[in-house]
Amino acid sequence: MSNIATLDEFQQGRSLWQDAFSRLMQNHLAVFGLCVVIFFILIAIFADVIAPYSYEEQNLALGASPPSADHWLGTDTLGRDLFTRILYGSRISLMVGILATTVALTIG
Repeated sequence: MSNIATLDEFQQGRSLWQDAFSRLMQNHLAVFGLCVVIFFILIAIFADVIAPYSYEEQNLALGASPPSADHWLGTDTLGRDLFTRILYGSRISLMVGILATTVALTIG
């Protein structure tokens, strides 16, 4: 009788990615945060498709109008659609965040 176990007797271990994914799925707040981040990334990518108006389009006759069916979040004092500007602003915010993270990782 040998005391040495064969490889078949041991359970196969999980990879690092499988372990990280299973831990992520157990943390509900982390999953929610990941969904929010993915949502904002998708909004930033598809802002051109989602936005009903041009980013720079002005209509002074609609200046500072309240939310309506045409302008979901209303307009600013220059008549620019706030919903459209928020969509494009999310793109800029994500770019700044990625750039700041890249600089921080580069500098150390």
